Amino acid sequence: MIDSINRNSTIRHLNISYNDLSSSIYEFSIKFASILTRHPTLLHADLTQCGFKREETIFIILAMSTSKNFLALHLTANDLPYYERIFVRAIIAARIQYAYKNESAKPEIKYNKERN
Repeated sequence: MIDSINRNSTIRHLNISYNDLSSSIYEFSIKFASILTRHPTLLHADLTQCGFKREETIFIILAMSTSKNFLALHLTANDLPYYERIFVRAIIAARIQYAYKNESAKPEIKYNKERN
């Protein structure tokens, strides 16, 4: 399935969320990172809850940052803890779109559950 995405030169949006793409040898994350960096028309991908491990998720995010035309990537419910998400967003200078985007900057909030 992932190999066929490279052959489709007109695809702009890709939604493969809720598919199990976990692999012990990181096969799918490597292929998907390759697609992100090289595909000429892909702008948006939804990889919500695909079973990626922490290393795979970070690898895909860093690959996205080198793409010239890619705009949006959804990786919700993959294995990436809260503070590592903040760290990765800072590395790639990501713009985030949710109501509490500046909560992590408040010194009185140490953990996400303290916000309530």
